[in-house]
Amino acid sequence: MINIIDALPTLLIVSIPLACVSVYASLVFWGRTTERNLKSAIGFVLVSSIYAAISFNFLPLQYHLVNFLVSFLVIFGAFFFRLRWLALFKASVLSLLIYVALESIAGSILTMFVSREYLLSHLYIWLFIVDPLLLGILFLLFYLDKRRVHVGVPISLYVAEHRNTSFPALILFFVLQFCALVVVITNGVFGLPESAVITASILLCIASIAVFFFVLHVISRTKTEVVEMTKEVYIKEIHDMFTIVRGQRHDFLNHAQVALSLLKLNKLEEANQYINGIQFDIEEVSHLMRIGEPAIVALLQSKLSSCMAHDIKTDINFGDIGKVLGVRSIAIVTIMGNLIDNAIEETKLVADEYRRIGLEGRASNGVFQFKIINPLSKPLHPADISNFTKLGFSTKKGDRGIGLAVVEQKLNLYGGNLSVRLVDEKAISFEISIPLN
Repeated sequence: MINIIDALPTLLIVSIPLACVSVYASLVFWGRTTERNLKSAIGFVLVSSIYAAISFNFLPLQYHLVNFLVSFLVIFGAFFFRLRWLALFKASVLSLLIYVALESIAGSILTMFVSREYLLSHLYIWLFIVDPLLLGILFLLFYLDKRRVHVGVPISLYVAEHRNTSFPALILFFVLQFCALVVVITNGVFGLPESAVITASILLCIASIAVFFFVLHVISRTKTEVVEMTKEVYIKEIHDMFTIVRGQRHDFLNHAQVALSLLKLNKLEEANQYINGIQFDIEEVSHLMRIGEPAIVALLQSKLSSCMAHDIKTDINFGDIGKVLGVRSIAIVTIMGNLIDNAIEETKLVADEYRRIGLEGRASNGVFQFKIINPLSKPLHPADISNFTKLGFSTKKGDRGIGLAVVEQKLNLYGGNLSVRLVDEKAISFEISIPLN
């Protein structure tokens, strides 16, 4: 009983506040703040804090760190056994890292001004300096939880989607590096043997060098993956082009049969009108084929079909781009697709006689340029143009205002520019330029 009484100040001032913050931070981070888990957290905080406070005061100093690590993970697993093993592992390790990091940082800063022995015998220093900060962190975590800000959830999804890449290994390297750094920092708190500190310092240097070269490897591999992804995109686009050509061949045969039937019936005027009617579509497709860039051709063919479905006329003026876009064709297609979609949506709202969209594109002097002009369904104030690329801004009702923000984001990534201007009161133009090098 005397041991518990002697350990009571450490228990109330150090162990319980640290355990509360660390376990709650882990649950909020991973989005595991259910009522059952919070009850388990209370039990874990009490048991682990009592054990930590007693062992900290009465175990030999050199065993503190190992004893703490093992007991923390065992007690955590005992109270959160309902979690799946992977969720349990992530929650326990993160909670442990937060606990050690908070205690190490706070202890190291305080021992810069007072000795470790003085700090242990005057815990009110911790009470009035560290505990208020921990309380503030708890309130911040509570706010994040209420706002459903669980950072670990999207990270877990991203890692799961890229589990076959180098990304999980990179995270593991950083965790190991962080652990070695904590061991070095905790020297002032736990009083580790000099040999342990030297070993941890060497491991930290090795881990830092390994992380540096591993990051270089990941960057190189990422470039390779992008190239492979581009190849897959091109293969899909070529397949789509063949599908379009087969469909056009089928339509051409139907048109030829109709024209032939009209000629056999000696209906020359009707045959002439019919052929003139399909001539525009044939010329439009022929012009697209001369562009040369499969990604652009596939996109324009798809959007042209959408325009025809909504009785929207198109004026397409593209130069021979060739195959100079490279891996940036994916970003360029995304940007053009968003701009054309916005133009179609706006043009659908105007009268039939004004439904016309102009498209221009060229690649010269290492720069790809694209311009689109579409009519306006209602007058637009010039001041609204500066807000076009802000996320959520839209002149229409509903959940919109994303397309142009995506365009701006992609352009900034590749060093491109977006120019928006009013052609007149009834039309607007969007012009982009992207360096190809």
